[in-house]
Amino acid sequence: MNLFAKISFSALAVVMFSGAAYAQLPAKSEAGLLYRQEVAGVATLQSNGWGFGMRYGKQKTAKVKHLFTFDLGTMKHPKETKIINSFATDARGYIYGKMNSFTVLRPHYGQRHILFKKLRESGVELGYTWSAGPSIGLLKPIYLEVCRQIGTGGCIPSTEKYDPERHSQAEITGRAAGTKGLGEIRFKPGLSARMGFYFEFSPYDDGLKALEIGTTVDVFPQEIQIMAGDNNSFWFQSLYISFIFGKKMF
Repeated sequence: MNLFAKISFSALAVVMFSGAAYAQLPAKSEAGLLYRQEVAGVATLQSNGWGFGMRYGKQKTAKVKHLFTFDLGTMKHPKETKIINSFATDARGYIYGKMNSFTVLRPHYGQRHILFKKLRESGVELGYTWSAGPSIGLLKPIYLEVCRQIGTGGCIPSTEKYDPERHSQAEITGRAAGTKGLGEIRFKPGLSARMGFYFEFSPYDDGLKALEIGTTVDVFPQEIQIMAGDNNSFWFQSLYISFIFGKKMF
């Protein structure tokens, strides 16, 4: 079981245990208040990266909410492996063969549907969510710190955009600062969709604490070159777990 699967399973177990722990408490006798709006921050761990975002919800019916979301997430290639030049002094880790970093912005519209309402103050509400919209890819070139040999007496350090035809592992000493290449970002528009199960467990009526576990698919009209070579793709599928914290309002 990989790290992502372990974290997802542990988080889900905590939520379900919390709900079971309060199963002996009496159910609410009064009708709950219907909060028509909610605002929340979202932190996401996915199988090929991580992300964060904001979410606004507006009540449609008693069991359905409109969702307007804005997420930003990193997208890793499955072949990425960090290495260090053991022959270089003060070497830093870098991913050999990685030509571009890829980040995705997702402004989505969707809905959340309640399957089982929370019956107790500290119970768990279960539902499912879906959303879809543009996937705006940001492709930024990778810069590396290299040391060019001068005769047999040493080398000259420099910061250069990675080129698999020019740079060998022997002369790369690490990755350059993340700000290098910001002025060369290329936009890659696409589409994305997300589907997940939602577990809300806030002990307060106007509070919002929830986990969401599901899958996201991003599709682009052209292959996205993250790594050197021809093993790149035009679509990305990832499993995710999101931690959602916010507030409900009338």
